Parts: sequence; structure tokens; C-alpha cells
Amino acid sequence: QALLGRSSGVGAERRKTAQSQGRARRASAAAPVPARASGGARARTSRTRHVKPKQAANRCGTICAMANADDAVSARTRIALIGSGIFARNTYAPILSEPSFAGKVELAFVWSRGEESASAIHDLVAPWAPQCEKKFGEEGLQAILESNECDAVVVILPPKIGLEVTLRALRAGKHVLQEKPVGTSREAIEGAIRAYDDLGQWRPVWGVAENYRFEDVYRFARTRIAEDLGDVISISLNASLKLDESSPYYHTSWRHSSSELPTVGGKSAGYLFEGPVHFMAAIRMLAGEVGSAGAGHRVSGSGTVHSAHKKLNQVDTLSGWLRFDDGNDRCCTASVTICYASAAPCVRFVVTCEKGFFEIERVAGKYVFTEGGSGERREFPFSGVKNEIEYWLEAVARQRSFASASGADGGSRLGRKVGFVDQQFPEISSAEALGDVDALLTLLGQ
Repeated sequence: QALLGRSSGVGAERRKTAQSQGRARRASAAAPVPARASGGARARTSRTRHVKPKQAANRCGTICAMANADDAVSARTRIALIGSGIFARNTYAPILSEPSFAGKVELAFVWSRGEESASAIHDLVAPWAPQCEKKFGEEGLQAILESNECDAVVVILPPKIGLEVTLRALRAGKHVLQEKPVGTSREAIEGAIRAYDDLGQWRPVWGVAENYRFEDVYRFARTRIAEDLGDVISISLNASLKLDESSPYYHTSWRHSSSELPTVGGKSAGYLFEGPVHFMAAIRMLAGEVGSAGAGHRVSGSGTVHSAHKKLNQVDTLSGWLRFDDGNDRCCTASVTICYASAAPCVRFVVTCEKGFFEIERVAGKYVFTEGGSGERREFPFSGVKNEIEYWLEAVARQRSFASASGADGGSRLGRKVGFVDQQFPEISSAEALGDVDALLTLLGQ
């Protein structure tokens, strides 16, 4: 058993712009309410400068309120799917085929590293996107990045190559929605953010897709916290996950790799990194950390890992704690247990607040929210991926109209003012994605 923990600085300075929306933004979120259903390690600390929270408009679900109707660009955003893996085929492709996206998106290209996999996803989307072209390999990728028939790309690749492709696309003037995790180390992510900043005042939208930030259940939880339950005192997460050869994700080689994903003690932490970054996003959101760091804000924690899975050959079980201090004598703690060697799945958050508590349990196809005391129970179908895509498309449309009005060089394809995403669409900012990775690496002792 390895006991982990360290203290070091984080690129939290990069998060200060994204955090300008603040806790007030979370408190004002009007979430839709669905129908009712019957160890001894040394702690690591990071600090951020204070940016006073500002009142902001609603997030996904009411994103159209973020821009006046006459600000929208009528033309559909022409996109390319970069990647043909399980999530691209089983999640992105079906969602983009829904009628609600017909007036917003035109799928212009699909791309994969190999011709066979590119053909497979092309055949999948052809019935609803007959205009879509298939590309593969380096030559195909470069053709997409140089094409005037593509405004934006959705990057659905392992994090290391995903971050590289994202930067290439941004430099080529394409808007990007990059699947989480944004990267595998603080240094790589901070370097990418600096490179993005270096593109200057007019640059494309870079969004990072973290669907847990867009799940209706967590929005509803933040509303209950703001309206009745008071500040969060503690969060407990138990994520017992079953992983065996029956799971399609078990057969993705990069998740088993010690070069594609972080290692702990010489062993890959692939599954403990790629999936649990979702849980960090949820914890930070429930704690009110997203967009709300203030003077003296600190995130500290440590964890211990070990291997329990008989066949996985990597560290697969994590237990640890995180502490969020706001610099004003208020703190929130989180205890975290994540295990990929369980015989059956169980993912449950228990959140204790000043005036009550609630539980969130993830089950097949939905979340179940139960409020303590009253026993009130509500069910929320999974909605995060669709919500985040809509949110990103709204950011792109808003940016394109802004660029057109400004007359910036490069027109609607290149125009984007510095701070646009961080200030007006912070939930998809690379700064928030860095915050998620930072919390997870803290638990892993990185």
C-alpha cells in the first residue's frame, strides 16, 4: 500500500479569470425540476488570487439567456468529429443526430487515426449526415484543419494526444470542444493555456467537455444548497466500480498504458485518472468551488492507493481527502473512496450542509437525489453531454457574432476576445478543467 501526499504550487493563477463568476452564479442557477419519482501523508496546498464573484446568467438548460436572440449567428456551425472511439460512436454521434441539433450543427468531417475506424464512424453518421466526409491519418487531419468547410472540431481522443491536437486546431483557427481530461499533468495543461494565450486577442473558443458539470442533478443540488440547505460542510463519495472484460472500456489499450496516463509508484493509474476526473468536477461543483476561488483560497489533500483488481495490473483503488478553504474561516472537506475492483457498481455522494443533507446516487441511466429528513426523492436522467454541447455551441455562436460585429481580422472564424470563455462561459474553460485535474493529482500524490 502506497501512502501519498505532497505540497506544491498549482497553476491556480490561471483559474482566476474563470472564477470571476463566483458562488453567486451558482446560487442563482434555476435548475429544471423533473417530476417526482415514487492516512499520515503530507498535505498539498494550492492558492489562488481573489476575484470577486459576479452575478451571472443561468448555465446549461437556460443558456439562451446568455445572449440576446439578435446576437446569435444564423448559420450552422460546421464541425468535425476528431476520434472514432467508444464515446464518439456511442454518445456524441447519437446526440448530434437528434433533431434539436439540426439547425445548429452540420457534421462536415469525421476523422480517425486509421482508415478502418474512420470508415466505421462514417458509416454510422452517413444516414443523418450524408454531406460528411471521411478523413484519416496525419494527412486527413491536416486537411480538416486547413479546410474552409469546417468551423470547429470536437476532439475525442486520449488526453495526451488530445491536448496536442487541440492546440493544433486552435492555431489553425478552429473552435474546439475537447473531451476531458484536458491533460495528464499540471505542467502540460498550464503550458497549453499559455500557448492559447499567446494566440492573441482574437482567437477561437477552447471548451473542455466535463459533462458532470452539466448534469441536471448537480445543478439542482446547488439550487437546494443556495435556497434552503446552507453552506456545504462535508462531502462523502463512495464510488465502487465494476471493471471486467464485459466492459468495452476494458479493451481500450491506452487506459492500460503507463505512458498515455499518469503512474503511481511505477504502476499505471489509468482508470483511476481517466474516469475519476468526473468525480472531482462533481465534488468541486457541490462544494461551490467552480468559479468561486477567493483571497487565500486553498485546496489541500492526500490519498493512498493500492491494487486490488486481480487482472488489471495497475493501481485501481484510491482513498483520500480534500479540503477547500475560502480564506474567510469557511471550509468544506471531502472524503473520497474510488475502487475499480468492485463486484457490483455503486456511486453515491452524501453531502452535509448547515441545515440538512442529501444523497446523490448514480444508477443505470439516471441519478437519484434524496433529501434527508423529508425523504424527498427525485430522478434525473443523464443529460450532461447534450447540455455541454449546447453550451459550447452557444459560446461559439456568441463569439462568431461578436467577431462579425467587431470586424476583426479573420472574420467570424478567428474572432474571440481574450477572456470571453473564462468570463461568460466558465464551465467549459480550460481553467476549470485544470482545477479538476489538480484535485485528482493531489489525491494521487502528484
